[in-house]
Amino acid sequence: MNRQATMAKLQAIATSPQSPTLASAARLQRDADSIAVSMTALHGGKWVVKINHGCHFVLVKREID
Repeated sequence: MNRQATMAKLQAIATSPQSPTLASAARLQRDADSIAVSMTALHGGKWVVKINHGCHFVLVKREID
């Protein structure tokens, strides 16, 4: 198997719906969204979620009108 074929297989595994990485990312998004909903219930306003996996950063903040 050549390098290109190996990389294609790895890409397919990483982007599979059953991929643990994608499942973890989806859970993180769901949990952050849940926090934003809770913050809206507690404090009002519109809350937004920003997730940057490259910088290992999660932000939940209230939008300024």
